[in-house]
Amino acid sequence: MENRCNVLSECELLKDLFDKVRVINPLNNEIVDLPHEGVTVSKSKCYNIWKRKSMCENCISIRAFNENKTFIKVEYKDARIYSVTATPTNKNGERYVIECIKDITESMLIDEMGSISIDDIYNKIKKLNELVITDELTGCYNRRYLNERLPLEISESQENGEGLSIVVMDIDNFKNINDKYSHQVGDYVLKEIGKIIRDNIRKEYDWVSRFGGEEFLIAFKNIDNENALRSTERIRKTIEAYKFIYNDLDINVTASFGVVELSDEINEMNALIAAADKNLYKAKELGKNMIIK
Repeated sequence: MENRCNVLSECELLKDLFDKVRVINPLNNEIVDLPHEGVTVSKSKCYNIWKRKSMCENCISIRAFNENKTFIKVEYKDARIYSVTATPTNKNGERYVIECIKDITESMLIDEMGSISIDDIYNKIKKLNELVITDELTGCYNRRYLNERLPLEISESQENGEGLSIVVMDIDNFKNINDKYSHQVGDYVLKEIGKIIRDNIRKEYDWVSRFGGEEFLIAFKNIDNENALRSTERIRKTIEAYKFIYNDLDINVTASFGVVELSDEINEMNALIAAADKNLYKAKELGKNMIIK
């Protein structure tokens, strides 16, 4: 009881400084009320305030929760600009994030932008939020995004009874490409591979993250495993047939894939990745340029 009251007291103090203060359980994107008689959970998700239908790509609340630090970002809604601060709170073992929202549209920072249009400001904010979770070289999501997003995808898929498959893929003989042609050529191949994957997944459901040096992780959401395998095969064939041409070099590239489906037995992030990685190594051992499920 005392810990709940402490969180409530913190929120009451913050309400004098911010336009909106709320308590978040970022593991489920839930808004949590902490009345004296017990915890209640709002039916709306925390991202609904920004008129979104799914979690924010740059979710600072899950980042604050995971890293036990305070994070700040800027958001945009209805031609208004807001600062968002996410601070973790841990009272007697119960962990939440306090999210503080402030309208900064009329602040000096925004006024100094002068003649910049609202659309330009929105695009700048969007770009800033994307930079935090994007791999600079490939344009895919980065490892931070993967670590924050995949556990939430698992939880949401389990809650809604929807299919979720992940794929770990590795560019075959990538070290040879770097050694034979140069690291600049290797970077070119990585960029093209990232583009191929993004062009062959459903933008409203699926996403791809650069998982390691030449490894990528693809998440296929709200789909059965057979269709995930078909999409993976399309990516494999596209890479195999693609003309990787750098200056006067014509480079042949293939990739290997390990696929695993969320199930009762394999039901959390580390287990999913380990199972997909195991299947990837089988594909490598059996000759590469193939998919193992």
